[in-house]
Amino acid sequence: MTSVLRSLLNAGAPRPEIGYELVDDRGEIVAMAELAWPAVRVALLTTTQETCRAPLEKANWRVPSPDIPIVELIALLNRPANSRED
Repeated sequence: MTSVLRSLLNAGAPRPEIGYELVDDRGEIVAMAELAWPAVRVALLTTTQETCRAPLEKANWRVPSPDIPIVELIALLNRPANSRED
């Protein structure tokens, strides 16, 4: 994930939150993401975080495959959070 982060930052992508925790309305952690962009609701998961995909998607987050090409991820980061074109 470090190389993905480095590539994103070198390409001018916005800096993500690292180790993001999605909480419900009671303050309970319902999902975690290695990298997240809350403003546009995009999260990248590690293979051990795959169980977090469903709660994130239920909360209307976009969770691309970890092997998404950098150029496609940057395009996703530039789309509004309510865009479902992915």
